[in-house]
Amino acid sequence: MKKLLRVFCAFFALFSALNLSAIDLPALSNVLGIKFFFLPKELNKEVLFTFEKRDNNGRAGSDALALSVVSPGGETVFEYTIPDDGNAENGWRFGPRQPVEVRFTPTEAGVYTLEFKMECDAYLYFDNTRIENLHVGFTNGNFRTATETPAHLFFYLPVDKVGEAGITHISSNYMHYSQISDMTITDGKTVFYEGFTADPAPDKRQIFTHNFLIRRSDPEAIYELTASKFDVISFAPRLYPTLTFFLTREAAIAFKPYFFKSNIHPNSFEISAENAVKPFALGAGESYMVTFKPATNESYEFTVELLGKSYTFKPGAAGFIVDVPANFAFPEMKITGTADGSFTFSRMVSDRPDIELPADGAVITPVNGKIQCRALSVKDAESYTFTFNHESGATFTVESSEAQTSVPAGRLRAGVWLVSCTPKGGNSGRASCFAIKQPRPTSPVYIFGYKPVIDGKVTEFDQISVQVLRPAVDIDLTKTTFTINGKAYAVKVLPGNRIGIPASGIQLEAGKIDIAADIYDHYGNYSHYEWCFMYNADIPKTISFNEDGILIFNGRKFLPLICYPPLNRGDYGFNTTLPNALTTLAQLDVYLRNNMKSLDGGCVYRGFYTEAGSTPLQDVQNFMSGPGGAHPARIGAWMDESDAHVPDAFAKTIVDAFSVPNRGVAGICTTGRQRYADMAKLGDYLMIDIYPRAKVLSVDRYFAKAMRDAAGKPVWQLNQGFDYDWGNRDEDLMIPNKPMLKYAHWAAFRHGLQGLGLYMCGSTKYWSFPGLWQYVIEIYRQANTLSFVLVEPTVRETILTAPSPLTSRVLRFRDRYYLIVQNSSLQAFPAALQITGNFAPEVRVLFEDRIVKLENGRFNDVFQALESRIYELTVR
Repeated sequence: MKKLLRVFCAFFALFSALNLSAIDLPALSNVLGIKFFFLPKELNKEVLFTFEKRDNNGRAGSDALALSVVSPGGETVFEYTIPDDGNAENGWRFGPRQPVEVRFTPTEAGVYTLEFKMECDAYLYFDNTRIENLHVGFTNGNFRTATETPAHLFFYLPVDKVGEAGITHISSNYMHYSQISDMTITDGKTVFYEGFTADPAPDKRQIFTHNFLIRRSDPEAIYELTASKFDVISFAPRLYPTLTFFLTREAAIAFKPYFFKSNIHPNSFEISAENAVKPFALGAGESYMVTFKPATNESYEFTVELLGKSYTFKPGAAGFIVDVPANFAFPEMKITGTADGSFTFSRMVSDRPDIELPADGAVITPVNGKIQCRALSVKDAESYTFTFNHESGATFTVESSEAQTSVPAGRLRAGVWLVSCTPKGGNSGRASCFAIKQPRPTSPVYIFGYKPVIDGKVTEFDQISVQVLRPAVDIDLTKTTFTINGKAYAVKVLPGNRIGIPASGIQLEAGKIDIAADIYDHYGNYSHYEWCFMYNADIPKTISFNEDGILIFNGRKFLPLICYPPLNRGDYGFNTTLPNALTTLAQLDVYLRNNMKSLDGGCVYRGFYTEAGSTPLQDVQNFMSGPGGAHPARIGAWMDESDAHVPDAFAKTIVDAFSVPNRGVAGICTTGRQRYADMAKLGDYLMIDIYPRAKVLSVDRYFAKAMRDAAGKPVWQLNQGFDYDWGNRDEDLMIPNKPMLKYAHWAAFRHGLQGLGLYMCGSTKYWSFPGLWQYVIEIYRQANTLSFVLVEPTVRETILTAPSPLTSRVLRFRDRYYLIVQNSSLQAFPAALQITGNFAPEVRVLFEDRIVKLENGRFNDVFQALESRIYELTVR
């Protein structure tokens, strides 16, 4: 609820001035915290919004700024990158103002959102702003202003309960350079503060805080704020990271249809048919009865579609129940026909016992030998009956005096179950479909710590081995083999939780030594790893791409699993690190010892790594002709967002300088989707940085676009690993959260991308939260241990048939098939998956310690919203 309130209170704003120059909107900094909201006045007519960017040049590096405008339906309708002003130094020499024009033609009714996509050392100015065919509003996560311009703002305060009149604490932070002077806050009836001036902040190292107390008398009040100086770091109610600001009272009043004054869980509210076709707020995870009240006594008949449900309204049939997904709360109706009247949404609280636990689509393990079940209680119910149905047809019931019960795990066999609850004398509520885990590991063996190190050169060695993450005694030594230069060897457990072969048992000739490890555990889980090293010989590295776009490094397939900032750890799942400059030989040696690869370069083309008397191009040429370019820990170079920084011709010269045969590949990381094709042409591969935030399902569209635009060249992708809300200190509020990250992670491989990485910048990285960072490590270890199959081509014959909205990809390695299956929706549901072929009856659900039964070419499973599953089938 807290998270949704945050989104709700930061939602859309509106003001209708034609020119902002007379309204005193100050300059704003901290651009990643700023959002603008556009409400077109007329559809199918171009809109215009202009402003100016000014680089501070307070730190070394380019100050390009990417932005995009997204429609109410999630489509990107405008993208633009404001280039750097040409000064990449850090002397605080302010650059010229750079004008920006945002133009697009709206075709959808509703609110469009403008967001800035990258950190930027700049201010945004609005004193010369032009607005055409738009109402505009803004919010700033850290409301940092930067001028002497007086403030005149209007805002609503969030309300927790319907009709609530209570107390709100507004917290405001400021430092020595910022100040609040002569501030007045009023709701038109009561003056809460008049002429308030904050005490000066003499300590430059400290942030000072003021708490303002507002005693609300009207939950729908509009609050007016004026100040001769309003230069603050933040200004927001407690627990609410931001406020939506309006610049005129007229705008605030006009926006009321979009801004509900009650909380996100109202027992009931009414909305006109006119406003129901625009985004409005519902409680996430709630159920509502929707009824229609006509404006007149005339006959009516029309059809509505809401959250995937369709219903016809006419006299005598004027209501239906809709279930809101757990992470989606701003729907809109589609109305076919004429609806003159209003809809009432009544929250279903006490009329049916919907199952809350186990969560719909959950895969659960019994706790203390029991499964906990809980339903919404029904008013005055004397007792409840819980009914459990197994996929096999088995069923039983449990009676309870309360809307909750616990069931011994022995009564719930592994597999898919459906549980519902019925109050005595009443109707059953919404059921929950869940799956019970089986106590049998289904995780392939993850290894690291290769000896001798991958692609290293040795004159002597004591063993060929790898370190195992789990206890080495789990490995089935009767099945596990190492094949060395074509000869198979049995392995043994070695000190240090390692498995492999002592050197005394191997006879090798000088040259390249290729190893393929086939590893089984005692539960039948399997994984395959390949590496090589150089023995008493100088064998130059070879690097290319095969016909499927897979990197071929020293004769073996290689799947880059990338991390930025650079990591030296070889046990985190990542096998490639992403320096932002030309890597030193000493650092390359460290990467080599840790079995890591380097993809260097980054921002070298900007020139601030260039020594006196040299140029970025000369730096690259010198590096590539020396030992750094030939180093075995190096797979190539990347150029960071050159589409936003430099002309294509110059980018091409740098990429070409990096592309020395058998010394590495070179490509460009691009932010602008419209530049995918252009950037792919310049390098050996295309790297994209889709950030899976709230609209994570959009990654499917952009992955597909990148694959098309690359025209056969490899596509690598960087996932977002940081929160744009720099002040966030709550793992539960992190965006992207775990489901978003996991979906984007496996969607990349489902689409067939040939490399994947994690990009972390700013102050709130994933590793700021130990639990979240461990989760990230786990999913990259999963990708690492499946690298052997993720580099294989997609199986084209029909093996799997899955119901919508499940999407999938099928891969094969030897006698095993691997199915990447994702729920591309925000709803949980059970599904039956059809399999064509002759396979063993046990289907492993990898990494979940579950096995599902394949019977008559079919198996069942459950999926939560955005769920990703990897299944393994064995040919019989």
